[in-house]
Amino acid sequence: MLGVDEAELNEDVQRLEELLQRRGRIAAEEYIALIRRIGRARPERLINLGDQVFSFGLQQAFLDGDVEALVAVALIVASVLDATGLHGQAIARLDQAAVMISDDSEGLAKLLAAQASYQAFAGRIEGARGSMLAFLHAMGEPEHPAVSAEIAHARSIILDLSETETLAAATRRARNEGHGAHASSLFVQLISSQVAFGQIADAAVAARDLVAFAAGERHPARQVDAEVALVALRSRQERAEAPERLAAEAERLLNNHALWKLLVSEFRQLVIRADLGGADQAHDLLLTHYDWMNPGYHNSFAGLEAYRAALFGERERVGLPAPDAPTLASVGNVLASAEAVALGGTLSAAADWVVWLEEELPPYIVSSLEWPACRARVEALLYLRLGQRSEAVARLEVAIECCEARGDAIEAEIGRAQLAAITEDGHSRALAAARLLDIGIDASCFSLAAARVAERVALAGDPALSVNEARVLGRLARGLSHREIEADMGLKPRGASRVLGASYEKLGVRGRVAAVQAARERLIA
Repeated sequence: MLGVDEAELNEDVQRLEELLQRRGRIAAEEYIALIRRIGRARPERLINLGDQVFSFGLQQAFLDGDVEALVAVALIVASVLDATGLHGQAIARLDQAAVMISDDSEGLAKLLAAQASYQAFAGRIEGARGSMLAFLHAMGEPEHPAVSAEIAHARSIILDLSETETLAAATRRARNEGHGAHASSLFVQLISSQVAFGQIADAAVAARDLVAFAAGERHPARQVDAEVALVALRSRQERAEAPERLAAEAERLLNNHALWKLLVSEFRQLVIRADLGGADQAHDLLLTHYDWMNPGYHNSFAGLEAYRAALFGERERVGLPAPDAPTLASVGNVLASAEAVALGGTLSAAADWVVWLEEELPPYIVSSLEWPACRARVEALLYLRLGQRSEAVARLEVAIECCEARGDAIEAEIGRAQLAAITEDGHSRALAAARLLDIGIDASCFSLAAARVAERVALAGDPALSVNEARVLGRLARGLSHREIEADMGLKPRGASRVLGASYEKLGVRGRVAAVQAARERLIA
């Protein structure tokens, strides 16, 4: 993990070992913070301490009468076990905790939702479905399988690689049982999920199935959904213009999900073709429908605006906060915002986004239906902004390979153009530009954007600040106190002072005022 302080980590592990040996007393909240820090930084260290980490945490929470803390301990331990491949143990721990709080519906629901996710990832699809139904029962939701699956997935309760298997099964069942509206909604969710997980060929098959199903059901809103999905999928390989009637039809049917996907997809296509006038018109149309759009999309406008400005060098200080939690609906905004920060953001903002992507967005989430940027390529640009050129090159190479395997032809060529710009390989850059030009895309904006990032890092002469140092400086520049910084970043007491001491030395300054001034001058904050 980035930004790990080994000395602090060893202190945390030593303290946890002492607690477990002496069976001492510790506030549940403090214990949760302790195991969370260790679990995020070095999960194997937590696992090596054995089952006593889990049982001791439950005991402390139980003694405090704190159900929320008990659930938190169970979820942290289960997530660490699951992340290291111990899916069965993760499920067992959640079972054990669920027995202790069977009368608390809210806490029980959280445990069941997590359990469903781990069961699905472990291939236990029937078990996952059972946990989902139990979750919905705890929350007082209807229990019909098709309805339950739709509600569960619409809320993004499970954002998991095997979600598509569960969704596909629920879709088939709803279709076969004659639940047309539910089947159609599940089709839409299935397509978005498959694209997010990089299953582009499967998504194309599902989109064609939805076309046929919607036609048979004579459901015009679902026909619009299908057409929008097909346009978005084609735009990954070629210039794909939507029929002029499609936006008007989506608006007439009040299908705001489809209209949003269509307009965002068109906005991106216009931007990468350097048609800024057309992009502005698409953006204005989005704003026109802002008030009746799904509230989940409202935060995306800033990301789209920042992406356009940063790609063409119109803004040099982009600061976009990461969302509280990822959902399928937010993946497009996440990728647009992260790329905008990489191309036109401060060093501290780029560091925040690198940490958020690593800790919050599951690694198998790779793209979005309406915003077909490749996650690995975006991460490469963030590392480039952090001055880690070799890491950026390695991730771009991975991005190109993955995009080719998925059939994301345009993203593969954009990756090649940016890789050539960073490595100053004129021949490769010209080849990538020619291939993109063949399908009406101007590669120069992507090449120049990557080159600008590399040049900015070189000219600023950033003194090799660590990720943590950049993040702390950014918060210092925003006026946060040391305690507020420690709370925001999960640092130990006086952790901010230690990090800032190293930063001051690297910047050649003394004191807060001089550090903030230097950080702003060098676009660190």
